[in-house]
Amino acid sequence: MSRDVLERPGSRPRPGPRAPADARSLSHTAGRCARRHAHHQSRVAVEVANHGTSRERAAPSDPVAPATGQTALVDPYAIGLVPTFEREGANGLMRKLAAIASPDELRRMARAQHVALPPDLRRPEAEPDAIRAAIVAAVEKRITNRRAAAG
Repeated sequence: MSRDVLERPGSRPRPGPRAPADARSLSHTAGRCARRHAHHQSRVAVEVANHGTSRERAAPSDPVAPATGQTALVDPYAIGLVPTFEREGANGLMRKLAAIASPDELRRMARAQHVALPPDLRRPEAEPDAIRAAIVAAVEKRITNRRAAAG
């Protein structure tokens, strides 16, 4: 079939095959790729210098121990709530949560891992033990619902 038959009346002609690239356009593309690669490498180097390597971040020696002389914020993902519950049960999760004394840190951990707390435990005057118990109950409910949905 000819090209005229395939085109609709009033439409622009379709572009043909691309012309072979000349040396100038190839060097331009190679230079652009090299600049982007160098920029990426410099960003990675700055990130590693500021934050350490991913291996150092992934395996802290004690994720919930505060630094000496200051109150350190606990990493909200230091304890995986659902996996810990599945591996060690409610008592194991409660033991791990007992290492966190601050109610604010417990609430922050629950919020970060999408564990819903009752409204009365979201207030500043809530007791840490009550927050821990609510976290364990919410995680247990999540796992029960997940298993029920799976069949």
